[in-house]
This record gives sequence, structure tokens and C-alpha cells, in this order.
Amino acid sequence: MPLYAWESEELLRLYTTLNQVELLTSSREDHLKWLACPSGKFSVSSLYNLLMPKNYMMVPKLLWNNMAPPKVQFLSWLTWKGRLKTAGFLNRIGVLNQNTFVNCVFCGQAVETVNHVLLWCPAVWKVWACLMNWWGVLWVIPDNVNGLLQWWRGYKWRKFENIIWKAIPMAVMWSLWNTRNDVVFNGKMFQLNELCELIKVRIALWVKSQSKEPPYSVQDIIINLQ
Repeated sequence: MPLYAWESEELLRLYTTLNQVELLTSSREDHLKWLACPSGKFSVSSLYNLLMPKNYMMVPKLLWNNMAPPKVQFLSWLTWKGRLKTAGFLNRIGVLNQNTFVNCVFCGQAVETVNHVLLWCPAVWKVWACLMNWWGVLWVIPDNVNGLLQWWRGYKWRKFENIIWKAIPMAVMWSLWNTRNDVVFNGKMFQLNELCELIKVRIALWVKSQSKEPPYSVQDIIINLQ
């Protein structure tokens, strides 16, 4: 049965494609190759990197490659993963009784979640705004902690300033969570200005303790940053 014109064209394309394929020989053994890894061998880490978005993979570098102490980096990682034991989380898994107050201890207006207590709370937002004003930067509130860290990672400064910049989200989240715990367990009052200055001093001390850059004093870093 004769072929139609379009079938003949497709058959020709098939022959052309097959002729371009390298012929197998008896001296070459078939083998599997994992293209996601340069070595050609499968690994769990290469599969993880393949499945995860590139931007998502860059956040851990920000969390672990900065001047913050290890315990602060670890808390920041827990925050990024959404694993902080907030009142909302504890209530959801049945740890708290029904009469326990589970709203944000800073504003009392919403259930305490990771994103609320570290980002969305009006009082907490003033802390972030204070730190942004320190740098002369204007921004809008991110949707979540991951969005915050994605944006933070993409903002670039000169070398020494970038060292300070990378430590800021860790210092803010660490300080906010410690302040939250002081309010819950020790009855301490939330003081916005005091907390903002504490965060700046904390960042300057971290940088001074680990950086080999120009010997600015803690006061210089805090007052003359811009």
C-alpha cells in the first residue's frame, strides 16, 4: 500500500534520525548514567537538588554562611522550616488546653504562628522597619519567612556591608523569639526602641568578633552605618 506524501516525509525524518545515532558495538557494554550528577552516579543529594527550586536551595547558604552564632543559625533554620513551637502550633497538636491564650503576645490580635510573630504582627513589623531605616531601605512586608530570606539573599552590598547585611535577619528573628519568650515566661514588657537598639548592638558585636575587615568600633557600625 503506497504511503501518503506526509507519511513519506515522516519516514524520511525517521531514517535520518536513526542514521545519526551512534551504533552500538559488541565491545561497548550498556550502562546507566545519572545525568543530574557529574559523576554519572545516583546520589540522594543530587536528586534533592534536582527537585528543589534553585532559589529555595540558596536560602540555606544565607542561613549557615553568616556571622551569627551557631545557635542563632539553627533557630533561623527552624524558623525557615516553620518548626518553631509557637502557641498556635502547640494548640493544633493538642499540647495546650482549651483555655490557654494562643494569640500573639505582642499584639493579641491573631493566633501566634511563625509568620505572624516574626513578620506580620504590627509591633514586629515596626522592628523590621527600624532595621530597614538603619540601612535607608524601603520595602514591603513579605508573605512568609521564606519570602523574606529569598529577598534578603538577593540584595547585594559592598563586601564589608554585605557581611553585616547577611546577619540582620538572623539577629532580628533570634531577638524577637527571645523577647517573645521573656514576655510569656517572665512577664517582661515589650519595648520597641530598646529591642531595636539591642539588635543593632548584637549585630555589631557578631561582626566585630569574627570579621577581619577594617577595625570599626561597635559604635561606628551602629551610628555611622549609612
